[in-house]
Amino acid sequence: MRKKILSSGVLATVLATLLWSGAPCRADNFSGYIQRSGDTLVLAPTDSPFSSVLRLNPTDSDTASTLSRLQTGDYLIGSGTPCTAGINLEHIDFVGLKALLGGWTDTKDFFQFVNYSAVNVGTIWASGLAFSGFQYSLTPAEAGSWRLFLTDAIRPRTARMIFDGESLGLQFFDLNTGALQELKRYQRVPNEPNFSCLICAE
Repeated sequence: MRKKILSSGVLATVLATLLWSGAPCRADNFSGYIQRSGDTLVLAPTDSPFSSVLRLNPTDSDTASTLSRLQTGDYLIGSGTPCTAGINLEHIDFVGLKALLGGWTDTKDFFQFVNYSAVNVGTIWASGLAFSGFQYSLTPAEAGSWRLFLTDAIRPRTARMIFDGESLGLQFFDLNTGALQELKRYQRVPNEPNFSCLICAE
């Protein structure tokens, strides 16, 4: 009996037809950087099963609301299913906000977001600065806010974060009662190099 062998081109066509058919799709996890053009957002994948820049299509109002707040250069980790127009975005796990990077202070306390996962947190004293390094993550929260999670070797801390690109508001949860504490607002440190050197001072 003669076997029929499909050429690579025909095989690719068959696989593509199966992938984009009406058959149920499996949600994949992905991560990458946002590129915005007007109301259209595309993802430049980093660690994901998708190898090319793909358009993000929200599947519900909450996801759409979160995407509307993201800008070019922001980082996103989420899950979704591939479609002919890109990725049907089903859930956003974590985000990284490019505009948040750098130093923020209320003249007493300071936060220096080093990258999308590390932050220095400290207090400004007359004699200098005392600070600790934390790992952090951001997730979407209610009413246009974000949930900030800080972790170090001692204990985790969680805060409600309000951020508009120009000012930073943080409202930490009480570790014992879970109640929200006073909202504190921070302004960007205008001279980041000097601010970084202050952190390094003894």
